[in-house]
Amino acid sequence: SDFKFSKMISPASSPSLFVQGCGVVAPLASILMTLSPLPTLLSIPRAAVMEEDQFSDDNMVGLLPSSGVATSVNRVTISSLPLLPYSSMAVNGSLWMLYGFLLNARPLIIPNLVAACLATVYVLMFMVKSSPLQNDRHVDLSRKVGPVPSIWTRIDLPSTFRTHLTVGGSILALGFTCYRGGMKNQLASLATLVCGVLFISPLAKVGSIMKSKSCPPGTIPLPFTIAQATNCFLWCVYGIKGVKDIAVTAPNAFGLFCAFLQGLVVVLYSPKKKGPA
Repeated sequence: SDFKFSKMISPASSPSLFVQGCGVVAPLASILMTLSPLPTLLSIPRAAVMEEDQFSDDNMVGLLPSSGVATSVNRVTISSLPLLPYSSMAVNGSLWMLYGFLLNARPLIIPNLVAACLATVYVLMFMVKSSPLQNDRHVDLSRKVGPVPSIWTRIDLPSTFRTHLTVGGSILALGFTCYRGGMKNQLASLATLVCGVLFISPLAKVGSIMKSKSCPPGTIPLPFTIAQATNCFLWCVYGIKGVKDIAVTAPNAFGLFCAFLQGLVVVLYSPKKKGPA
């Protein structure tokens, strides 16, 4: 059977008031999830040249395997964060916006237009903050630890920035081809796949977190995790009880599971504050 997102806009049955409320609030929650990375990107310091005496066993979180640059609990920079949550958000929003245009569905177009635009801004902010910057105090460059990464040299985004541009551009080109050809099912399937990548993307650094046994603030953006859990819960309720559509329920159930894993990693590996000696 055809996947028709239009059922979400005017469902055939009359669900309960709670389910109808979920259907109304869910698009707003989607916009909230799109806005949630902003506090992290605004507060996280940009890439920095750090001095040798800043690193000790007491304040080391770990050595970034791709860049050789260490970061301390209090000096987490953009160099320790993945780009995937923002690049996948840009592609995901663009694909669902195209699908909304196919259905002429403004409730689908508007939040995803906002998502695509904001995610593009986030990627640009990530690029700007990835430009290496020396610390506030004078740094003796002869004592710096390892090379300073830039967005063009990092290979833990995951992969490289060029790969993000190439793969993202290819997916968007394929999505636009589906849009021009009126291939709704193919476009919806592609958008659902990218949506899954978006939901799991905050876990891109989980390998290095488990290796170092520490999850510094901002490594997994907690506001995004909370917004993702809320958004996916609302869409799951509406998908199961409202439109009864597996195409709505499945990706959001996966997103809810990923949000649970993100929260679990933060709880288990957040740096413990030391008490007074």
